[in-house]
Amino acid sequence: MENNGSLYAVLNDDWVLRGWSNLECALVNWHTNEMEYLPPDERHVLKSCDGRHDFHSALFLPVHHVLLEKYTERGIVRQCREGECTIHPAQAYRRADCPVTKSVLWSLTNNCNFRCRHCYMSAPQRAYKELSRDELFSVLDKLEAANVPDISFTGGEPLLRPELPELLRRMKEKHINFTEIFSNASLVTDEILDEIEAIGYMPAFKVSFDCIGTHNYMRGVPFAEEQTLRGIRTLTRRGYTVIIISSVDSVVLPQIPETLDALIDLGVDSWWISPPVEVGVWKGSQTKSNLNDTISALKNLAKLWVDRGRPIELLLWYFGIFKRKGSEQLHVGNGRLFVPEDYECLACHYYPYVAPDGKVLPCGSYIGTEIAKPLPSLTDMTFAEALNDASLRRYCDMKKDEIWNNSESCRSCAHFPDCGGGCRIAAFTETGDFLHREPTKCALFKGGIRDSFIEYVKELVSHE
Repeated sequence: MENNGSLYAVLNDDWVLRGWSNLECALVNWHTNEMEYLPPDERHVLKSCDGRHDFHSALFLPVHHVLLEKYTERGIVRQCREGECTIHPAQAYRRADCPVTKSVLWSLTNNCNFRCRHCYMSAPQRAYKELSRDELFSVLDKLEAANVPDISFTGGEPLLRPELPELLRRMKEKHINFTEIFSNASLVTDEILDEIEAIGYMPAFKVSFDCIGTHNYMRGVPFAEEQTLRGIRTLTRRGYTVIIISSVDSVVLPQIPETLDALIDLGVDSWWISPPVEVGVWKGSQTKSNLNDTISALKNLAKLWVDRGRPIELLLWYFGIFKRKGSEQLHVGNGRLFVPEDYECLACHYYPYVAPDGKVLPCGSYIGTEIAKPLPSLTDMTFAEALNDASLRRYCDMKKDEIWNNSESCRSCAHFPDCGGGCRIAAFTETGDFLHREPTKCALFKGGIRDSFIEYVKELVSHE
């Protein structure tokens, strides 16, 4: 679009420009979390799409006009007349002096209306201090200054935090996405969902539900099952993505078949099943399921799932994701082959965790461990400073070669490219050695149990 020989353009509202110490400039869709690195010419063009730079001036070459047309056709920018439009201040390029973070999982509270037997943060004992209202909004400002593009919330129970709606309104103004919320769903109401949607978000709900008939037992309060199921019904009725997360022990395992049918009837999208991690109040539990019983129960579930027509997605512990019928593929594993030079955990590298007291951890499973004690806190530093802190980077930037070099068993194992030595916290809680291979994962891979399970499901599907 031209006016008196001039040509202007602006970024469409979905897009922002961000930079970090290890990534000079990226184009980020703050609604979808899509992120793409920008080479210098693309960087020059998109930084100039602010309604103030004339693309017919001497600052722009023919190659820049070609790129402008490309981004216009992709719907990333729109062309306009001089003075006709501007971008939101949050869209302008901003560089943070810290490594790139793709998302943050933030525990808003240590408070919970349930008393779960497997709570990773020991919420029933109120083990951690909680940030004040002012500290809460200060942390949000610190996340914004570090160019965090996305925040997910957990707890305790995040819906108990009265500041949640105001946090979301401020996130919206800052162009920060709200992808998902971890909740027990017992407090979900139409009124709460109306408020979230009015702000402009519709996050996926990852709902903790520990099976029909055993949810009250696992959650430690009467009527928990009734309340959670009511919340799930509200969410599915309103079209939310609902992912059920079940922690299974020897008491819960027998309830899996009945629960599958209930979740199908409820219309949930996905069901994730795994034993609890040995952290928080679950330490020393006497009802842990043994490996053989867990595998037997999951095989029985797989058969029922196939018999029911594979209506939902299953994520089964270390066996991977099994897609619903109609998907292009049946099974998704870890998605890549590990080599010693890989980061030990991509989640820890790109998706850190903020605890209720403001401490920054590589992931939530570190909370309460000896490892967490010296890690940085947002009560006395910025998020950028915390991300640059050597004590945190030691875990976020850890490479697979530390496990590889520490374990003769890993170096000689043909399964290392698939297994990678396992989860560090699981290894630490099982063995007391942070660099040890994870025994349970090792048993599943080395014993051929994982491959056998996957082949078993594929065989079931082949006879549909």
